[in-house]
Amino acid sequence: MRLTRRILEEIHAHYRGLVKECLPREGLVLKTDLYNEVKGGLRHLDDVGLDEGRTVWLEYDERTCRLARVRSPGLPVVRSDIRALPFRSNSFAGVVDLSTIDHVLPEEMPTVVQGYRRVLMPGGRLILVVWTSEEERPGPRPWDPRAQYYLGHGDLPRCLEGFGSWGANAIFASGPFRLVGVVAEKGLEG
Repeated sequence: MRLTRRILEEIHAHYRGLVKECLPREGLVLKTDLYNEVKGGLRHLDDVGLDEGRTVWLEYDERTCRLARVRSPGLPVVRSDIRALPFRSNSFAGVVDLSTIDHVLPEEMPTVVQGYRRVLMPGGRLILVVWTSEEERPGPRPWDPRAQYYLGHGDLPRCLEGFGSWGANAIFASGPFRLVGVVAEKGLEG
């Protein structure tokens, strides 16, 4: 499977539509991973509600953090790992992870999602895009084996335990692989 520029543009269009439609209208938002935004001059997610005044940007890579700060000096960029979020519980109305989670091992993904749940306020919303596979022991993606992993199709519900409600739709599919968009809401009970 080869992801062409046209396919990537279609995937990014789905990302924008998902965020624009499902992002909470008010409150602080956490957006993970700045790579595409920095590569695209911070225009990757224009007009979807991730405004500078309400969005905290989380990035692991120091170089990407520096570039983001140079291009947008007022941008609140936090250098950290999604496996250990440095935020208080109930801090955000929304968390947006557009395939950032694919950079951790599949067995770590449920812990990452529960970290997102922890930092969401009651009623807050997680927008998550993750690659899944029908294979029993999904491993590295064929086109980038060093960096990204698949989650088993059946593991998605386990990742989302504790959310009041959630739904998932395929954004892209090729053979046993799916790029799935998930919207999950943290229950009001917290």
